[in-house]
Amino acid sequence: MLKLKSITNDIKALDSSIIFVNDTRITLLTNSLFRIETNKEKVFEDRATQSIINRKLDVVEYKVKATTKYLFIETNKVILKFDKKSQKALTVTFKDNNVTSKVNNKNNLKSTKRTLDQSFGKERLDNGIMSLDGVAVYDDSNSLILEANGDIHARETLTKDIYVFAYG
Repeated sequence: MLKLKSITNDIKALDSSIIFVNDTRITLLTNSLFRIETNKEKVFEDRATQSIINRKLDVVEYKVKATTKYLFIETNKVILKFDKKSQKALTVTFKDNNVTSKVNNKNNLKSTKRTLDQSFGKERLDNGIMSLDGVAVYDDSNSLILEANGDIHARETLTKDIYVFAYG
C-alpha cells in the first residue's frame, strides 16, 4: 500500500475562519478562497484529501451580514453572497472594480490531463481553478482522505465539499 509521510496532523483551518449556517460550514482560507461544505448530519472533514493537503493558512479578517435569505461574507478583496435555503454560493463581487461574477464554472479555463497514454484525438478536460470571469469552483467531494500516518481511504460521509477561487 502507498504510504504518504509528509502529512502532519496540524492542517485544520483556524476556528476563527469558520462560519456555520444551517447544514453548511464555510471556511475562509484566504481573502479570496472559500471552502463550502454541506452535510445534513453536520459532519465535516478536517483531514487532508488527494487535492487539498493543508487548510491551516493565515488569519482572514472578514465581516458577515445576514438577511432572511442570504449571508454576505466580506473580506478586504471580495464579497461572497451565499443563499441560506439552497446552501450555495451565488455570486462574488470584487471590491477593487465592483464587478460581480456568478459562482459557477461557465467560463472555466479547464485543467490539464495527467497523462495522455492511450489517448487518441480530443480529450475532455476537467474544470480547473482559473476562470475568465474571475471565479472558479473546484469540487473536492469525491477525493480520498489522506491520513497523517499515510493511510488512504474513502470518505465516511456524503459531504459536498466545494472550493470557490475568487481571484478576479
